[in-house]
Amino acid sequence: MKKTIIDLSLQFKSGMQKYSSKHPTVKITKTATHKKDKREIRKIIIGSHSGTHVDAPIHFCKDTFTIDKFPAKHFIGKAILLNFVSKKKRSEISLSELKSKLNNTKVEDKILIFRFDWTDRYYGKKNFYTDHPYLSSESCRWMVKNKIRFIGLDSPQPDNPNDKNIMNDGINHKILLSNNILIVEYLTSLKKIKKKNFLFCGAPLNINSSDGSPLRAIGMY
Repeated sequence: MKKTIIDLSLQFKSGMQKYSSKHPTVKITKTATHKKDKREIRKIIIGSHSGTHVDAPIHFCKDTFTIDKFPAKHFIGKAILLNFVSKKKRSEISLSELKSKLNNTKVEDKILIFRFDWTDRYYGKKNFYTDHPYLSSESCRWMVKNKIRFIGLDSPQPDNPNDKNIMNDGINHKILLSNNILIVEYLTSLKKIKKKNFLFCGAPLNINSSDGSPLRAIGMY
């Protein structure tokens, strides 16, 4: 049977939107041309969290694993698509809402993909980083307890972007990453996945000792 394959990744472009000044600006320039050099070569400047990417534990948790410590097979697996498109801006996904969507589905070693259509609607706009829905810490602890493999979101992050309490800085990142549950962010086109259960593939670049990496995320069913 022929598989449906959906690209779930942002395209890399010079000057594409980034989270903060700590993140390198994506810049793609030609260093050789057919006219002058009889070939074409580009210099590509990207950050470890540019575009669609995955966070490694060391991104938020000191003395933990870097992205190269996870084998390629870790990033290919059975995924569950959780549709939260109806969630309002700046709203939290509670544990009860998460459990309701899962409807007693076993999640051990599964990849949970959270769909908001946020990247599709707001990437490149001012409110992309400030108004997105986010996960409750209780939901994140539940996912750790139930041994999911990792999560993916079509939004910038799992944390509340407007929580000003310094003690809560990156709290959901820390809950997940400290337990080696990786976080794939900036997914796109999840509305094209027409089944709740599908195969996810999104291997990062094999970068030595990196806190994360861009990836080409693909959904198949």
